[in-house]
Amino acid sequence: MSWQGDGKSRTRHFLLLLSAWSVLISLVARVYILAEAPLPPSQPRPWMLGALAEDVAILSALAILALLFPRFAATQFLARALFGVCVVAITALQVVRAEAVIFFGEAVRPEDLHRDVRVTVLVQSLSGAAATQLIFIALTLPIVLWSWERMIGARAARFVRFKVLIALVVLGSIGGWIVERTVGGAGLARNPVVALAMIEQEELKVASTTKRDNVAPAMPITSIRDFIPEALHRSWLDAQYPLAYLPGGARVPIYLPYDVKPNIVIVLLESVRASEVGAYGGQPKNLTPNLDALARDGIRVEDMYSSGTFTAGAELALWYGLPPIPREVTITARPRAAITGLPEILRGAGWNTMLWLHGGNLDFYRRDLFYLPRGFRVVDARAFPKDDPTTNWGYSDRALARHAVTVLTRAEEPFAAMLLTVTNHHMFQLPYDAEPRMLLPPHTTDVEHVRTDDMLQTVRYTDQAVGDFMRGARKQPWFDHTIFVFTGDHGLTIPPFGRSIENATDLMHLLHRVPLIIYSPMIKTPMVIRGPASHIDVMPTILNLAGVQRPRAGLGVSIFRLEEDPDRAVPLWTSHDETLTLVTQRYEYSSGREESVVDRFYDPNGTMNAIDLMPAAELARLRHLRDVYLQLYPWIVANDRSGLPTAKK
Repeated sequence: MSWQGDGKSRTRHFLLLLSAWSVLISLVARVYILAEAPLPPSQPRPWMLGALAEDVAILSALAILALLFPRFAATQFLARALFGVCVVAITALQVVRAEAVIFFGEAVRPEDLHRDVRVTVLVQSLSGAAATQLIFIALTLPIVLWSWERMIGARAARFVRFKVLIALVVLGSIGGWIVERTVGGAGLARNPVVALAMIEQEELKVASTTKRDNVAPAMPITSIRDFIPEALHRSWLDAQYPLAYLPGGARVPIYLPYDVKPNIVIVLLESVRASEVGAYGGQPKNLTPNLDALARDGIRVEDMYSSGTFTAGAELALWYGLPPIPREVTITARPRAAITGLPEILRGAGWNTMLWLHGGNLDFYRRDLFYLPRGFRVVDARAFPKDDPTTNWGYSDRALARHAVTVLTRAEEPFAAMLLTVTNHHMFQLPYDAEPRMLLPPHTTDVEHVRTDDMLQTVRYTDQAVGDFMRGARKQPWFDHTIFVFTGDHGLTIPPFGRSIENATDLMHLLHRVPLIIYSPMIKTPMVIRGPASHIDVMPTILNLAGVQRPRAGLGVSIFRLEEDPDRAVPLWTSHDETLTLVTQRYEYSSGREESVVDRFYDPNGTMNAIDLMPAAELARLRHLRDVYLQLYPWIVANDRSGLPTAKK
């Protein structure tokens, strides 16, 4: 058999070499995940074997298709070309996906990479280790082609036969299936083809479950009110709109002249967690001096959480007092939902201008379809000077701070605005307008400290932008009658300074626990409120501070009324592992892959599952609220029942 004359043999040799190269690169990517994932799998060997089994099954299936081509020279060339393109693409996706699962801390889901943002997320995340691995792919691929032309390893190509490949597909599929169902964290290691197939399957499931208009709920829709403590004595308006209510009164620590409608400015800080903010005991010290100063002179909620794990979910919660719907990004999936929140209430009460300012693009997550029809004036990356400093994710926070002062000064008062920062986003790139890097004390977060150290630098930079913004705002005539709200949109799976992630409770806190600092020159009595509270509580709190007593809707409670019922359960949705957590002062109840309870008084670190020690009545109550949130709440929003009766389309 002549090597030069037998195109089928050349093809078999090509399939073997390229497959071996792909498996090697995939092995490196999995080792990278194993070293960097916030909660690595407890059984690394079967985890790795299952991942490689999936790789072998996918590559063998592609090889079978390539061997089906006729023996003609042209068709053999086409078979090799198509196989090569597919394998190189899959191998590159291995690297990109490794970076994504390390960032998200879980297998990537449809909400993480919505159809409109997948390319943006992938392109903007390619730096650091991911870029290095892609360069490695580019450098080693020519070696594979050189080896093929030199017939290196050609003898082994005789094993590339249909029977062998079919056996590898079957065995690899079975092995991957077993590991997927028996080894924790298996989703972190999926082959990109399997991962994309599962994402598409999830999207089909989400599409069918989020079209709830014709599915009658199995419980009374007023059951959603069980999230609101009876002690608040809320005046509900309409049983068909179960979240619509008239608020009760509450004393607030602010001096607001009777004829003043205060401006509202919400500063949503990208990925800023409580664990890095000095006012919350964050380390290292003096990382966030500007936020700390605002906390000393303002109102701070100690036990504060993001309602979800997406920026767009935080925006919905802050404006409308609504937590995320499970398995969707509501701003993107339902941009025209009939909901009632700060934009509608404030405009009806005499506020003139609604603003959304961001150094990125408005159409990311299709926010344009959400904000523009609601009467917002938008300033995004398109309006920034081209020579402003940037990162992969948009213009720098200090550029945003500078331009925001100008925009707000030119706006017609009273105004309500949201500033959304971007610099403290993975991959934590410092723009050129940053000050010299902070010298960090020695610490043992991880072997290289790279991710934690880079994040600390960009947190510090975001805090400097906050300082820039407030110094600029103090010089403006609107400053003295403005209420400022500072909070993080969500957390990150990056280990904090000097600490490691020990368990799922640690991870939940890092993903959800954020600062909430309210500052205004009109606040005369600084205070710390215990909580727990979440983003959904910001809307009623702002209306409380602004003296607006109009009807509203939502699941939130003014932070000045939290002490009236310490048993209130705050819902938190973690998209990456599809877990609902209900936080009370005493317990953290979680329902996802498994059901667990943390006793926050006796075991705050969550070292044991206290579900069997919990009072039966309290466990039953939290399970009921779980069912209400997962089964009823999405139907209420999908059927335009989450706002006021007048908000219906």
